[in-house]
Amino acid sequence: MNPEFQRNVWLGCAPPRLVSAGAGLSALLALAWLVNGRSFGAITENAALACFVVFTGAWGAQLTSTSLIAELRGHTWDQQRLSALGPWAMAWGKLAGGPAAAWLCGGLCLAVYLCSIELGPNTAWVIVALGSSALGLHAFALLGALLLAQRGPAASVPLSLRLAGAAGLVWLARVILHRPETTIRWFGHDYPATVFTGVVLALLAAWLVFGCYRLMCEALLVRTLPWALAACVGFLAFLVTGTLVDASATQALTLTTAATVALGLALAASYLAAFAYAPDPLLPRRLLAYARRRQWRAVAQEWPLWGVALGYALVLAIGLGVLGTERAALPTAWASLAAGSWPLLLFACRDLLVFFAIAARAPRGGHEASQLMYLGLAYWLLPGVTALAGAQGLTNLLRPQASLSPLVACAVLLPQVALAALWARRAWLIRMTPQG
Repeated sequence: MNPEFQRNVWLGCAPPRLVSAGAGLSALLALAWLVNGRSFGAITENAALACFVVFTGAWGAQLTSTSLIAELRGHTWDQQRLSALGPWAMAWGKLAGGPAAAWLCGGLCLAVYLCSIELGPNTAWVIVALGSSALGLHAFALLGALLLAQRGPAASVPLSLRLAGAAGLVWLARVILHRPETTIRWFGHDYPATVFTGVVLALLAAWLVFGCYRLMCEALLVRTLPWALAACVGFLAFLVTGTLVDASATQALTLTTAATVALGLALAASYLAAFAYAPDPLLPRRLLAYARRRQWRAVAQEWPLWGVALGYALVLAIGLGVLGTERAALPTAWASLAAGSWPLLLFACRDLLVFFAIAARAPRGGHEASQLMYLGLAYWLLPGVTALAGAQGLTNLLRPQASLSPLVACAVLLPQVALAALWARRAWLIRMTPQG
């Protein structure tokens, strides 16, 4: 058996923790049973669901992230990384062993829930949806812990992240439990909402678990090729496209819709990766060294994730140029995204270069606030001030409006991208210069 899983189970299922959690959960469920007239019913159903959210969802996410953060703060994480365990064994050992106590509590909650409802054909899918939601939340917490571990021993998963995940799980539970008769239309066909939601949540949880594995590969210095992001963007684009087109849509319209959605997802992923990953000032030097030696596989393996996402966005923008005849048939918001694909790509290039420059000038961290301040200045404050002052021409220079043609917007943005690249290069050179 996986020794990492065994170790986390022994640490997570300590008798004091099991006794205290079991006693508290049993008391809450017993109180609901008494209030319901010493029988199972609506009150015990809602109480079991709420306890599953709190104990298995929120508490389980905390235990999952703590399984790594505690090692980081106890200065044992480096020893773990040097062990013979591979990234997959390390990932699922923490993901399954860390929240083991929370899953035991969740099993009791689900048992009470099943006793409180009338069993039907969708009951199994409800359990799948709830279990997948909790697993996805645990994987999301481990992803956050792995990303924060790049920033040093002081890292911790914010409480707001766990609360937001728990709130989302509550909302999801209300949707899938209280509207079992509704259907979801996908690619022109109607599917039972509970079945569709259960399948989608299971797939999303699987993607989050796979994301934990890929981040664990980075933590253990196991090199991988950047194909996973393209696969994930493609899956999400396929999922969203099914809700936007119907069975009568032409193949060109379906491809255009999928490419547009994928472009938006790739651009969003580039920003998220730029914020999430700790900046590595030595990365450009390593990439240049690999390129000089024509080690293109090493370049692809170490290329930053935000650059990978931008590369995918570039390919999708070219594809949208080929499929441009079907843009008019898209919904308004997606049609605007398809028409402005090249300006949006230049916006992203400018912003990410500025992010790199800001991170290079802040070697001790704390650059996230400056990056967010830049976004506020570039997209809201400065254009808003010039617009209120009546200087529409200056506003279009700062933030080209959607009313401008894509060609004019690109002409305005290209010099900004060049200036951002020069600033990023200068900031990086200053960072690399030895300080006397």
